Amino acid sequence: MKRLRYVFICIFILLSTQSVWAINANEVATIDLSMALCLHPKMSLFDFNRIGFYKVEFGLSEEEFNEKTYSLRASAPDRSEELNKLQKELDDLYEERNKISDLYVNIDEEKQKKIDELMSASLAKEKELNDKILDINYQTMNYDLTSPSETRAILEEIEKDIFEAINQVVEEEKYSVVLNSTIPVPYTFTKNYYNSEIYGQGIPGINFMLFYSFLAMNNLASPLDEVPPSRDLINWLELTRYPGTVNLLPMKPYPLVLSGGKSILSSVVKKIYNKYKIKPAIYNVVDSVIIKIEQLQNGKNVEQKTVKYDF
Repeated sequence: MKRLRYVFICIFILLSTQSVWAINANEVATIDLSMALCLHPKMSLFDFNRIGFYKVEFGLSEEEFNEKTYSLRASAPDRSEELNKLQKELDDLYEERNKISDLYVNIDEEKQKKIDELMSASLAKEKELNDKILDINYQTMNYDLTSPSETRAILEEIEKDIFEAINQVVEEEKYSVVLNSTIPVPYTFTKNYYNSEIYGQGIPGINFMLFYSFLAMNNLASPLDEVPPSRDLINWLELTRYPGTVNLLPMKPYPLVLSGGKSILSSVVKKIYNKYKIKPAIYNVVDSVIIKIEQLQNGKNVEQKTVKYDF
């Protein structure tokens, strides 16, 4: 009976192996998922330092943007009454905790167990109240940014947009497999979006305006003596592709693609930009930068599916 089971297992493994090797190289697609995430239009509003999205619309000038964010911060509601209530709860909690010492009189095993339970519950409640106070203070000071829950929701939308676009490209171009070519980093995304600990622990120095202003440009043509618009985009990608930055993106460390496959990053970004009505001229610059970066990463020209982009 055991021998028969082994035979079935061997046949299954053989068939599985054959099905993997039966995939044609032309049916394998690759995509740098971290670059796709950083190129999503909504990421132009993400503050990597304070961990939140600016609550403004696309396309503002830098002066308009500053005025709008200043106005938002100034309009923060007065939550002093709520803070006073939480502080009162904390004071009451400390008073109750002091009474626990009475239980140490004639201490026995049962009383010790009761003390441990009360202290554990008290400390947990203290942390909950302090987290609420920190969260309210943070949101009051940073009223121009989305709340933690709103930030997580937007990041989930970004991830959803990208995977929907990937699925569309796969269906249209008849790929069998899509591999992520992003260099793996420690997966801490879920740990970095709690209410209080992460604030002030972002990535200072990343100027989101590089990408925001790039997407808002009305005319990408520049005289020869001016910096080309692609320079801002390249700077943005350089800043957002450090391991510490990638750590803040909603991405797991999928396997590294060593060779082979056809990049679909340009096709995926195009579908997302069409969805958000990003101007074709802007996409053309993005596409050219993507190709250049992929060539540098691979040390050679990257094979890409030939697609005619009709805007």
